[in-house]
Amino acid sequence: MEPFPPQHRSYLLRLWRSGEGKDWRAMLEEVRSHETHHFANLEELCSFLREQTRSNSGKEENR
Repeated sequence: MEPFPPQHRSYLLRLWRSGEGKDWRAMLEEVRSHETHHFANLEELCSFLREQTRSNSGKEENR
């Protein structure tokens, strides 16, 4: 049995700014694989999450 069902994704989210008035930056670490994803701003983060949660007709990527 897989520890996470195909409909489940877990991430560790880190947010930071490199200075006052700068955009928020983000990093996601996938809990299962420890793969990291870096984002220059919150719009990129949201776009990534939308893509990851988009329905793909029941076909899950193999990891």
